[in-house]
This record gives sequence, structure tokens and C-alpha cells, in this order.
Amino acid sequence: MPPRLGYKKSRRGCTRCKQRRVKVRTGTQHARVNAVCITEESCVEIFLSSSLLGIGAFAGLGAHNAGQQPRIDDLLDVFVLIRGMSDILNRYEPLLKESRIGHLFVKGNQSGPTPLLDATLMQLRQIVIPEGFEDGGIAICQESIASAIAWIENHTGTTAAPDERIAMTWCLSVSSEFLDLIRQRHPVALCVLAHYCVILDRVGRSQWFMRNWGKPVLQDIRNEMEPRWSSMLQWCLAAVECERNAQMH
Repeated sequence: MPPRLGYKKSRRGCTRCKQRRVKVRTGTQHARVNAVCITEESCVEIFLSSSLLGIGAFAGLGAHNAGQQPRIDDLLDVFVLIRGMSDILNRYEPLLKESRIGHLFVKGNQSGPTPLLDATLMQLRQIVIPEGFEDGGIAICQESIASAIAWIENHTGTTAAPDERIAMTWCLSVSSEFLDLIRQRHPVALCVLAHYCVILDRVGRSQWFMRNWGKPVLQDIRNEMEPRWSSMLQWCLAAVECERNAQMH
């Protein structure tokens, strides 16, 4: 690539990163202000506004920006806001359940079979960490795989739309240390995230604010993954393509 073209491309990338940081910083500041100002009287309004921050982050960062699609770091930024919302819920859950929005926290029954979630669970259980990993990240990944499986199982059967609930809350099932491994592009952590992207891609076809997330982030994971670990993504890539082909027919 000619130096000038490379420079222009680099500048566009830097601009996008700056825009993303500004959006997330603004949302995080709102979340922090909410957390400080929250009272028993205001917890409902603040919980609802924090929920909208998560939806807005998906919608805003997922929109095409100068022809670019969302990437791994964009998704991690959304996770920051969602986890902040969860902090509010954890602190005031009893009050919220007794409030006028208490019906949102009532567990229901599964509306029908969930073949995609069932297949994702099976694949998560079958993840085999390749030989050659001796770092401390392996234990973190193993813990997060187990907690992600438990999270999906818990919501399947107790929620009318479990795939939508999981797409929004999956990041709560893993630790902050695991999210750091994703930022560091740890292959096993990326593999686990890829399985979440399969669910996110499905939900994005019915929920407008999650549209254009699953497949682009999965492609970014594939680009970041070293060739020797690429086999760990085979099922995820095939599942997304299979779902899209089925939708076209």
C-alpha cells in the first residue's frame, strides 16, 4: 500500500477509535453519576436510564461509521456500560422487584425450543484448550466457560425469549479478568467470545439495536486469531453462515 494511502487509512482508524472512546466515556460518566446519585426513590428511573445506555451503545457503535463495521473493542465498550447497569440492579434488586417495573424481573417459561442455544451449549462444553498454553489465562478461561454455560442454562427455560436476554447480559457471566484477556486477544478467550457472537447474530435479526454486530465481530475475531488456532472458530463461522442461508430460503 502506498505510504499516503496507508496514512489516510490509519487516520480514519484513529478517528474511529477517538469517536468510540468519547461515546463510551460519556456513557460511563452518566453511569457513574447515576450510581452516586441513586437513592431508594430514584432507583427505578436510574435503572431504566442505565438500561437505555446499553441499548444506545449497541445502536450507536453498531451503526456503519465511515463504512466500518463494529469490532471486538466496540463490543467490549458496550460490555462496560451493561456491567455498570448490573451494579445498580445488584444494589437495589429487592426495591426494583417491588416497584412498578417489578414485572420485568418475574421469571417466565420458555416459549419454545431453542436449538441454537442448545447447540451453543454443546459446543461450549466441548471446547478443548490446545496444548501449548501454559499461561495463567487458562484458568480464567475455564472458569468463564463454566460460568457462561451456567448463565445460558439458567435463562433457558425461565425466560420467554432467552436468546435476547442472553445477548444483552452474557457479559455479566464472565469476569473482568476474562474481558481483559479478550482485549489482549487471548485465543481461548476469543474462541469463547465467538460463541457469544453466534447468539448475537441471531438476535440482531429481530432486535434493531443489535443488528450488524454478530457477524462483523466474529470476522474481526477470525482476523485476529493466529492461523494455528483458527480451527477453534470453525463451528461459530459455520453456524452464522448456516443461519443466514436458512433465512434467505
